[in-house]
Amino acid sequence: MITVFRDYFKQKTHLLLWIMIAAFVIGLFPLFFKEATQTAVWAVRVNGEDIGYPEFAMEQERQRERIMNFRAHYGEYADWLLSMMGQTDPKTMAANALISQELLNQFADKVGIYMSSDVIAQKMSNPEYVRRELGDSIPAQIIDPITGINTELLQRYIKHFRLTTKLFERHIERVLLEKLMMNY
Repeated sequence: MITVFRDYFKQKTHLLLWIMIAAFVIGLFPLFFKEATQTAVWAVRVNGEDIGYPEFAMEQERQRERIMNFRAHYGEYADWLLSMMGQTDPKTMAANALISQELLNQFADKVGIYMSSDVIAQKMSNPEYVRRELGDSIPAQIIDPITGINTELLQRYIKHFRLTTKLFERHIERVLLEKLMMNY
């Protein structure tokens, strides 16, 4: 009699277990489908153009470093000066910088100003130019004064912000285009 009960419950628990697993999988299917069909996460949208969260995080880190350098340079008056300039929150500063950069880039696209990959490669091969003009976009630790950009450190930097190489190259192209537009 006991063996009959054991067999009965053993068979029913397998069925019950399979029903629970199926319900769990079916319940999670819409979440997987939503995740698979969802577009890239954006942090800022300017005139229908999306700026992704990785770019926003990288700019926010740049702004945080800028504030720290400002504090190191101006000492006890730094916070007062930053508040007078309205630059106390790195998130707001990053959003403002990305918005203005995107607006400038949209203007350049509308006017038809583009940079060729040869010009970008030429500028990136000059370590002095990279340090002077792209010092805000590329950390000083990555720039080698003799050989230019240290590719190993650059790859770590890109990986740290969860960027792709293509996205980082696009960012550098946009920064160079912005510099060109500002000079005009």
